[in-house]
Amino acid sequence: MDKQQFWQLIEQAKRRSGGDVEEQAEHLQEKLATLLPEEIIAFEDMFQHLMHEAYQSNLWAAAYIILGGCSDDGFEYFRAWLIARGQKVFETALAEPDSLAKIIKVDDAEESEAESMLYVARMAYEEQSGKDDFDKVTTRYSLPAIDLNWGDNEQKIIEMLPKLSRKFA
Repeated sequence: MDKQQFWQLIEQAKRRSGGDVEEQAEHLQEKLATLLPEEIIAFEDMFQHLMHEAYQSNLWAAAYIILGGCSDDGFEYFRAWLIARGQKVFETALAEPDSLAKIIKVDDAEESEAESMLYVARMAYEEQSGKDDFDKVTTRYSLPAIDLNWGDNEQKIIEMLPKLSRKFA
């Protein structure tokens, strides 16, 4: 499965769900369960690659602003949500995290986490293959050390992400 196929599956599920990330995860799991086990594994490998790619200090700062604080688990759910929003949002956010100010409404900030997206491939694989060896057959990336040079220093965060800081002040 290449990136284009991956993003097509994400976008199809997003359209079917009307943007509701929980429904999106359900639709995605249903679709993945119709694929061959090796295709599901390839989907998960791409998902993990993108989760790793999004493991950046400036994105964590964005999640911190949007969510009013952000633990390591919260940042994982945020990155899964970012993938669920689709290729354009994901790639734009990686290049410019402050761009998220355009797509997230203050009232919907708590919805910018998608823990359920972390499990869709596992559930589809187990349903399709009848096996429980998912962790043995998928790639797991070790997360790099990350320097949260902004810490909880509000002034640094404002300088890094002025649009998000103003919106969520």
